[in-house]
Amino acid sequence: MSQRAFLILSWLFAALAGAGLVMLIWRFPPVDGLVALALLLLFLAIAAGSAPIWYRVQQRWSPKTATGSLPYIATRQGVWTGLFVSMVIFLRIFRLLDWVLVFVLFTLLVMTEVFLQQRRQLREIRKSSTKTVRRSRSSAPTYQRAKSASRKRSVKKK
Repeated sequence: MSQRAFLILSWLFAALAGAGLVMLIWRFPPVDGLVALALLLLFLAIAAGSAPIWYRVQQRWSPKTATGSLPYIATRQGVWTGLFVSMVIFLRIFRLLDWVLVFVLFTLLVMTEVFLQQRRQLREIRKSSTKTVRRSRSSAPTYQRAKSASRKRSVKKK
């Protein structure tokens, strides 16, 4: 996906989710089911709205990252942002919000993202190390040793 298509789709999706959230808030009273729907729309709006920001941040901070994987990384980080904001608002609605809990939630999400990025980098390293030229089996050192050992045995028997 190109950068322009990613940015346009993200902003369009964020605008649609935001418009749905505004319509939900203005048209209906806050019933339990609608509060859950409002949190879902808020999550979608923030995730889609913050993905282009994360795209630019990733582009600036890690220029070695392949351009093709940037939309996926940015979308994942946008989802973490939307999840964090939605969880904080959810905890606030039920009066369970505590700064320690916010810190733990933030740390958990950041650690998950760091783990996923490290895993991706490790895969890229493994993929680049396996691109070495493959030799045939007969030219491999272990095969040559085994072949010479069998020759020595056959010479000794004669």
